[in-house]
Amino acid sequence: MGTRYDRRDRKVSYTCQIKDSARTAQCRTVSASTVDDAVSALFLNTISPEQIGVAIAAADEVAERHSRTHRAAELAVQRARYDADRAERELAQATRKAERARTDADRAAAALAEAEEALRTAESPR
Repeated sequence: MGTRYDRRDRKVSYTCQIKDSARTAQCRTVSASTVDDAVSALFLNTISPEQIGVAIAAADEVAERHSRTHRAAELAVQRARYDADRAERELAQATRKAERARTDADRAAAALAEAEEALRTAESPR
């Protein structure tokens, strides 16, 4: 059986889903309101108020677990973003330090070359 929604007359029915060639006399279409009313009445006559309370409590617990799980996921995303931002800042700082070290090394190399040139000039015969 499957559910069929008719948009024109806004009626719902349960319809046999077997292809036409395999349909038997037992394959029928039934108005959903008839079945739903019967099932609802049977359910309400069978279930006790305590069972309804237990079902509501269970649904509340499931909703609370979902809420906690969702919050935990939000916090994990927030933490990952924080960690990524921090790593980016640390990388930028390390890059600046490396650039300063390169600049200092270039200056030291230039000073050394200048000193060596001065030494060669001083040692060369005139």
